[in-house]
Amino acid sequence: NSLIMAQWREMTFLLNIMDDQTISSLYPAATFPIEFRHYLASWIEEQRWEDFSLENVEQEVPAQTLLNQSIHLLQTVAQGNVNNVVERMKLMQLSKNLLNSQRPLEFAVMVKDVLRKEKIIISEKHKLETMQQKVNSDEEDIKKLTKKVALIMEYRKKMHQLEEEFNWEKQNYECMQAIYQQNPSDMKDREMKAVMNKIKTHEFERHRLSMECKHLLRDSVEHLKKSQDNFLSALNAWRWEQHKSIIGYPFSDDLNPLQSWSEQLLVVNSSLRQELMLVHEPLSDIEEGLKALLKVLIESSFVVELQPPQVIKTQSKFSATVRYLLGETLIPGKPVTVKAQIINELQARSMGAALG
Repeated sequence: NSLIMAQWREMTFLLNIMDDQTISSLYPAATFPIEFRHYLASWIEEQRWEDFSLENVEQEVPAQTLLNQSIHLLQTVAQGNVNNVVERMKLMQLSKNLLNSQRPLEFAVMVKDVLRKEKIIISEKHKLETMQQKVNSDEEDIKKLTKKVALIMEYRKKMHQLEEEFNWEKQNYECMQAIYQQNPSDMKDREMKAVMNKIKTHEFERHRLSMECKHLLRDSVEHLKKSQDNFLSALNAWRWEQHKSIIGYPFSDDLNPLQSWSEQLLVVNSSLRQELMLVHEPLSDIEEGLKALLKVLIESSFVVELQPPQVIKTQSKFSATVRYLLGETLIPGKPVTVKAQIINELQARSMGAALG
């Protein structure tokens, strides 16, 4: 049937990124072959399979009707494949298998269950797409934050420049005072007033920039915390998706976007701490806030990229991979060495008790 319904269209895309074992478990060859799902896609999705359950034996008759229809449709599709003998014979054999091996009610419930599993898989795919969109959105957020840091740097440089000009004008004022005390002049009041006005202007502008700089620093730390919270949520979502992939859910194991995000957060944190130090202002609340964010980021960026098997047999070999997202960014020029040790259940309990 060329009129493939929306659900199967999405599934055919996902099947390309799913492993063979997962596909075989979703469409068992003996009871629900994938060819049956493919060729009868539109018809399958038009029926009301959700009404069936093994407990309702009175549904045996409508289930039998659907089974008969599916066998007839498969035979019709087979007969239509006149130019492909192999495909035609395979579909005819599938229709015979359905006729001989399926109990109507069990067949209907099985179809319902497969469609339900497909919907869950498609839903998880949409969640992954949403998460990726969120990562992209937060990358834009980081760019805005970087611009704020650049503005803080600009204000801080202007403040230092104004401070130098303020000190020079102050020295100039004091020199003029000394000169005019020895040599009184009619120009004294006007010139002294002009210099004093410059001093007041520089002092006012410096104070304004200082207040603006403090405001931007606090705003940037708050902005950084929100972005880091979003990063931690995305990282936890990645870990949860990885966990669910064990039972066949679609999963993108690409950690590069999250690594880039974590590295940018670290760079922004470092830049803000540097600016805070160069501003020469006692802003302990901002300093403590940045330290707390840095501590959480460092501790959270350790990831088990490739999980070991859920069931490990004695004397068997297996592989696992750990990854530190901050990598070389944490200590430039000195790649961080990450070591991991697998412990048994008893050791895990002991550690849990000690931490508790």
